Amino acid sequence: MTIKQEQLLSSFLGTLDPVVEQPLYQELAACLVELGYSPHKLGKAALSFKCKQHNKQLAKLGIKTSKKAGSWAFFALRFSGCKDYSQRFTDIVAANIVHFPHKIARCMTPDGCCYCGGLADTHVYTFDGKHHCGAYVLEIPNITPNDITEIKQLIQEEHYYLLLHEAGVTP
Repeated sequence: MTIKQEQLLSSFLGTLDPVVEQPLYQELAACLVELGYSPHKLGKAALSFKCKQHNKQLAKLGIKTSKKAGSWAFFALRFSGCKDYSQRFTDIVAANIVHFPHKIARCMTPDGCCYCGGLADTHVYTFDGKHHCGAYVLEIPNITPNDITEIKQLIQEEHYYLLLHEAGVTP
């Protein structure tokens, strides 16, 4: 990670609540950086984490604002190559499939899509017989310290999937 990227991440983390949010998101960012992901500014209030080996976005960290609710930090993760996750993450997939019906997995249709590497059914989000594009990061709402271990496992599993199928590197 370059000095500029370190400053970007540090500056962003400095805007978070130092007691509740900052330690959680710092730990997730550290996990991503350790695996070779660098933060890149994405709009006014978000960072995208990509790895040079495959150039795919694995995570997004940012601030959302609303006139009614104020502002809050969010973390979104691509975990479509992961298959064994808790009910919490199954619910996240289900909610996204219901709320965003337009994000169908074109790779599972006769027209196909060749954006992602690997067999189509190994990198899509699936729920109730519906398949959604696995190239998207999904927001993980209300992260708590109890979520960190599983999120870090999902980060590592998806990273290995992307290395193997996008970069052609055996992890």
